[in-house]
Amino acid sequence: MEYIHYLSTVIERDMIKNYKNYQCELSGSVVYIRKNEELIKAVEVNVWEAVEKYQSLCKQVQKLSLG
Repeated sequence: MEYIHYLSTVIERDMIKNYKNYQCELSGSVVYIRKNEELIKAVEVNVWEAVEKYQSLCKQVQKLSLG
């Protein structure tokens, strides 16, 4: 029961990471990727895996921003 409460708290809160001119945002079960504040991709993910998928996509964006 505690896990479900924790998960709902994390999912309800927006998470944003910035890498140079890129931004990753997790809002609910959607990961948004922006470049220069312009949306370039939106990915709907399984709510149970949203945080893990968000972190994975952030790593990819970070590599792209360095590259």
